[in-house]
Amino acid sequence: MLLGSLQVFIPVPQPNLIPMGIRILHVIDSMQPASGGAPAIIRQLIPYMKEMGLSSEVVCFDDHQSVQLGDTFPMHCLGKGRGPWHYHRRFRSWLQRELPRFDVCIAHGLWLYTGYALSQEVRSLRKRLPTLDIRSYVMPHGMLDPWFQRSAHRRVKALRNLLWWVLVEKSIIQSADGLLFTSEVERLLASGTFHGYDPSREMVLGLGSDHPPVRTNTMQEAWAACCPGLDERPYVLFLGRIDPKKGLDMLIDAWRDLYASRQDSDAWPVLVLAGPGWGSPYGQSLQHKISSDPFLASEILPVDLLLGPAKWGALYQCEAFVLPSHQENFGVTVAEALSCGRPVLLTRGVNIHAFVTSSASGFSCEPTRQGLSQMLSTWVSMEGEQRAGMSQAARKLWEDEFSIRAVAHRWVQQLSQP
Repeated sequence: MLLGSLQVFIPVPQPNLIPMGIRILHVIDSMQPASGGAPAIIRQLIPYMKEMGLSSEVVCFDDHQSVQLGDTFPMHCLGKGRGPWHYHRRFRSWLQRELPRFDVCIAHGLWLYTGYALSQEVRSLRKRLPTLDIRSYVMPHGMLDPWFQRSAHRRVKALRNLLWWVLVEKSIIQSADGLLFTSEVERLLASGTFHGYDPSREMVLGLGSDHPPVRTNTMQEAWAACCPGLDERPYVLFLGRIDPKKGLDMLIDAWRDLYASRQDSDAWPVLVLAGPGWGSPYGQSLQHKISSDPFLASEILPVDLLLGPAKWGALYQCEAFVLPSHQENFGVTVAEALSCGRPVLLTRGVNIHAFVTSSASGFSCEPTRQGLSQMLSTWVSMEGEQRAGMSQAARKLWEDEFSIRAVAHRWVQQLSQP
């Protein structure tokens, strides 16, 4: 435990104190890796929870072939939903048939048909079978953060969410047995976003990442094949969705500020921006911003989604990992970078930034162009010995706080309680 941090975790229980045989249903719109951190966390948690006596299944609105990544747990892929709400006509009948098999169900995310249908069917099941003990939880994954309602570029979506909150989502949250949060910061922020927020229970379970695979030459080769323009130059890595929330436009401007006066650019790291979404309007605007400036075009490399050996090769070889988000409830890629012993450079919009700064595993700054410029300037001016110490601290932070095995213990303890 890091003193002074806002996040508080429950002590790890002894395995023999945990009831055996609990069955959990994870309800999520998509298990595609490109959908964000929630699919990765579910995949990593389930095997460790199974070791502790909790079996898990997943139901999602994907095509079966599109999400199979060697998963060993049951995954029920119902096919794509319709429209912005992702309505699925077969989902409620599936729940009516399958829900009685489970002790706990968790709706991951908000504003979608998955959460609404699950809430309705749990209520119906309790009326039909009043002796059946089933608990229903909602895990917002940061979607109750006030940033989403206040950001200037989200005004239409903010209005839509406010209307949907009044009509539907408030009732879903109030009727659930509790809300599950990734950090204490996320829990505190959620309480001030919408009027009428009144969950019956709040639990901070935390998130993390699995032990990284052993570093191999195959990883290095896979990464080199994905980014041939790097030419063995040192680099700072961003790994995530290409989305306005991630603050990449600010990061690009800050990179320009940092390097504009440098004469020998080959002596300084390149910025690698890797992730899905370059074809979106935001992604295309970033590409134009980079390609239209000869300096940026030589110092910033856009890369598509990285998976498997290529992703781990990119993480192991980077000098530092950067996440400039306006809002991030956790940041699974941050935990993965820490597990590889990589220092991390975060904005204070990332809810676990206090862990990083208090453990000397990296730096944090305000989510502004100026804040990023100053943080990057501090990083590039550091001596090699200082960076090595920060790398060691990064790995220790992951072991102490963000190892998925320790996180799974917390999940099991909390979800095993009535």
